[in-house]
Amino acid sequence: MILPLPWLTRTGCGPDETGALYRGIVEGYTGPLYIHWLGEMFLPSLAGYFPGDSFLRVMRLDPEKVRGAKLSLLDAEREVELRRHLLAEDQIMLTGDDFNFSSLI
Repeated sequence: MILPLPWLTRTGCGPDETGALYRGIVEGYTGPLYIHWLGEMFLPSLAGYFPGDSFLRVMRLDPEKVRGAKLSLLDAEREVELRRHLLAEDQIMLTGDDFNFSSLI
């Protein structure tokens, strides 16, 4: 498991730097890859960190290789919105939302 989010928040990376870092990861592996995108309730240093459209930019890097994601934000509305985007690319979204699990599956 590779988890660059803590480093990204400490260094103040925005959407472009986030995308570049994940691009390097995606290019370095053959896949299939699944991204685990955490929120602050799981990693407090991520408070307020969801730079722009960086999640979708990462997911669009290579949809054939990046097959899906597990989103752990505890934000059901945002997860549903992002899930619709992934579905259009034939990618899957797993939920890490314990509070809204039944409605999200």
